[in-house]
Amino acid sequence: MKTLLESKRLLTLLCLAAALGLTTTACGDDDDNAKDKNTAADVVDEGDVTDEGDTTDEGDTTGEGDTTGEGDTTGEGDTTDEGDTTGEGDVTDEGDTTGEGTCQNPTIPGDLVLEEDDFYDDWSVFALVDDTYFQIGFGRDPSVATLGTLDLETEPTLSIFTGEGCTEEGCAKYFLATEGTMTITVFEPTEGGAFEATLNDIVLEEFDADANDFVVNGEVTCLDDTALSMSTKPLPGAPVWTAPVCADGTEGFTATYNNIFFSSFGAILATATTTEAFPRDEMRLELYGDYEAGGVYQIDDLNYNTCETCLSIQTNCTEESADISGGTCDTRYNAGAGTLTITTLDETTGEFVGLIENAQFIEVDQEGLHTINVDNAAGWCVDSITISGFAPVGD
Repeated sequence: MKTLLESKRLLTLLCLAAALGLTTTACGDDDDNAKDKNTAADVVDEGDVTDEGDTTDEGDTTGEGDTTGEGDTTGEGDTTDEGDTTGEGDVTDEGDTTGEGTCQNPTIPGDLVLEEDDFYDDWSVFALVDDTYFQIGFGRDPSVATLGTLDLETEPTLSIFTGEGCTEEGCAKYFLATEGTMTITVFEPTEGGAFEATLNDIVLEEFDADANDFVVNGEVTCLDDTALSMSTKPLPGAPVWTAPVCADGTEGFTATYNNIFFSSFGAILATATTTEAFPRDEMRLELYGDYEAGGVYQIDDLNYNTCETCLSIQTNCTEESADISGGTCDTRYNAGAGTLTITTLDETTGEFVGLIENAQFIEVDQEGLHTINVDNAAGWCVDSITISGFAPVGD
């Protein structure tokens, strides 16, 4: 399920909760094309990397020391700060790629939490600030998750993804980083520990998430000298499943309203609620694997960090929220037993019909992606319920 980006599940939920419209493991194979720089966004024959092979009249300032076929390199004798890289600071009309002197330096909120994730085997964080989305992730292998500098061109687990003009319908544009470094200066992988790093010379190319490819002749932007400071949250112990004891009030689920959502990245989210208005109880079915009509799937993992067929109930929810911890709901129950039969799944019409049977839930604390057992957990049992409806489809 993991592909180019780091947190498909988090972004898919943001879509559903009307906070954003994308996913972080976004799109397709993590292949070599994701590291090609001198194609769509670069100007003709310019290249703007070491050994670029500039020619006379490339547009550099007078007296830089160019000669025909010069094969420029850093320090060639160009004017101060020329260097022929994005963001170089050259004079107007130098000929470099779009955005050369307009690197962003966004303010990243200081209350973010860098979370460890064993499903994606990484550390990751995301933030939606006004209408801008920012996400970063990197592998949790000790050789990667340590002090020092990670380079996007040599460290495949490092990913940086941004969105601009983000509304409840999605982002107007998305960008995936292809060059640059992250230097980690503080990393305490303990509960409430500290993480500090700086992003430098980050080149981001416009990315079409639906097509799983960079936009031909798309925009190029950049980040430079961007400070990151946040707390860390390592994985807790895996939650333990214990069959529940269901009492009056926690048997069955009566829904009067259903909502279906198909993520462009393959996830399916189906919500059944006791009423359309708030406050209400919600049953959420989240599917992150490969599913098809006629398939029967086991609901057997209550750990939200690792489940593919994920089922939960949240009570007394007071408003729509992107908070997967259930911050606007009273109590959360995750299912660890049951079956899902998909009778209809039509991506053309958006129709989805799923039958849930013999579902058993236990009360949990959900802290981000982390599912934590609670003492004296209550149970909930649902013999049978059908969730059906039509997801929005179209452009």
